[in-house]
Amino acid sequence: MSCMRTLSLQIAMLAGLGRVAYAPGTCASAITALLILFLSSIGMWSWLSSIMILFAALVAAWAAIVVALPLFGGDEDPSAIVIDELVGMCTTFAGVAISWHTLLIGFLLFRFFDICKPLGIRRLERMRGAVGILADDVAAGLCANVLMHAFMWFLA
Repeated sequence: MSCMRTLSLQIAMLAGLGRVAYAPGTCASAITALLILFLSSIGMWSWLSSIMILFAALVAAWAAIVVALPLFGGDEDPSAIVIDELVGMCTTFAGVAISWHTLLIGFLLFRFFDICKPLGIRRLERMRGAVGILADDVAAGLCANVLMHAFMWFLA
């Protein structure tokens, strides 16, 4: 396997996290939440930086999935590809002030929307290739993000 394919596979699976035996998507979301907490604690999760990180994650995820997906034998969304969970979590917390409370609420909201796929999110999952793998998680993240901002506005 070429170096580019190996690297893409590792990015798509978040360095093997996608091979966790139980709930790899939830594990990837939890690890991403902790990463966001760390970035916030060192002052690297502001409104602007969260948007820039989201954009970089989206581009990197798309490129990695495009290269790695054929290694799984098709256009389906293999459970081992979990970089989409990272993108969804970054979408959830874009522009959100991070605290333990917002982190927990955002995590639960994202997992709800990602698992239940209401509001037409399920239709996005049916798209083929990298776009389909990413679209449902971005939509779930957007729904969670809107609710996060609404909660913050009402509780402020």
